[in-house]
Amino acid sequence: GSEMFIRDRRHSDTIKVDIEEPIFIDFSIDGLCVGSNTLFKSLSSSTGSAINLSRWDLGNNSYIYGDSILYNFGFTGNYEVELFIETEIGCQKSLVKDFNIFENPQADFSYYPLSISTSNPELNLVNKSTNITNSTWVFDDTSYIFLDNPIYKYENPGLHEIKLIVKDVNEC
Repeated sequence: GSEMFIRDRRHSDTIKVDIEEPIFIDFSIDGLCVGSNTLFKSLSSSTGSAINLSRWDLGNNSYIYGDSILYNFGFTGNYEVELFIETEIGCQKSLVKDFNIFENPQADFSYYPLSISTSNPELNLVNKSTNITNSTWVFDDTSYIFLDNPIYKYENPGLHEIKLIVKDVNEC
């Protein structure tokens, strides 16, 4: 606060006046998938003194401190998070936001023929995953295809690994 001297014809006095500085408080939430890190990032600012405290309350009776934090939610559902900030001169502000943590989509696929050879090296892959927006096929950790149902041609005999990575509308 600031001190102000007040005087009239008969009296004079000094009083302390608290002048609240403008504080902008907001934060972003990125990563809303169960079992993955969720990033909480403060977008707050103060036009006066610097923000010296950012405290996050994730509703689990413990606080996490920092401008940005990561937290891993183990269950789907609706959650509430509060960001509390304080400036160097003690001005305080808080903001609460609700958000959802979503289930991860399940990748599922089939292929034919069941056996391939160097004379018949093409493998047809069928994406059987549901409610997805993005598919990435990974072959032996070296080749990538971004189609739903690709045909892949193996050049060399042997045991090969195929991985299907899927995302849904929530980027899970």
